[in-house]
Amino acid sequence: IRKDIVLKNFVPFPINYKAHNLIYGTKSPFTKFNTLQNKFLVFFPGRLMLTKSEEDLVTGQTKGVEEAIRGFLKFQANTNCDAKVLLIDNSLSPDKEKVIELIRSLGAESSIEWIRSPSQGDRLTNAEMAFLYRDCDVVLGDFGAGWFGQTALEAAAHGKPFITHVDSNFMYSQFKFNPFLIAKTPDEICSQLTK
Repeated sequence: IRKDIVLKNFVPFPINYKAHNLIYGTKSPFTKFNTLQNKFLVFFPGRLMLTKSEEDLVTGQTKGVEEAIRGFLKFQANTNCDAKVLLIDNSLSPDKEKVIELIRSLGAESSIEWIRSPSQGDRLTNAEMAFLYRDCDVVLGDFGAGWFGQTALEAAAHGKPFITHVDSNFMYSQFKFNPFLIAKTPDEICSQLTK
């Protein structure tokens, strides 16, 4: 992250607020949520790309899915909480098969709920994403680059706690506050989920 750039006016990513607002009072198109109603749901909306280099992290190409999964599993083991982590089953994610291998190697298959678009597209629509944000308990963000993006704003639009790795100094210098729960490592993610 470039520390030599000072932003006078920072404009965050815009979101389709209407799509996120119109879903309230309507039934979710995700029928599997009927069986998940009493579970603690942790949503990781990030791309499924394993970290291969420091450049992947600092450019935001990878979101730290491996850290998110390991942190969630520590939380589950420490709390005995009936919980699931929601991952987007997107065939366009570059490392989906490697993430599946990681999940298998950790014996975590039963802790993962794969989410596909009910409209059968490769990507979820804004409205479909809105239902996931609405129905989850907490959102896991980016555990690499140290900034926030669209998922943070979408989680905020639904009033959901957002756990991410973000530079607190940047947040305070630009916004005078930091609304995010800060974590980067699996232990830190576990700790934030336990709160």
